[in-house]
Amino acid sequence: MTPAPARPAPRVPALYVTEVRHTRSAPVRYRLRHRTYLWLVDVDDLPVLPLSLIHISERAG
Repeated sequence: MTPAPARPAPRVPALYVTEVRHTRSAPVRYRLRHRTYLWLVDVDDLPVLPLSLIHISERAG
């Protein structure tokens, strides 16, 4: 038996557009759909922010 070929590692950093969905059926039926983003990064090799973006990230946090 031959082993399955290894999958290539994902290219990072990457931005994924995602959608979170939730449905509640009781006591009142309610559905939620929220679009959001997820970052995939290598925590051992984090990207460095350009100086022009550092001030923006400080205000956001």
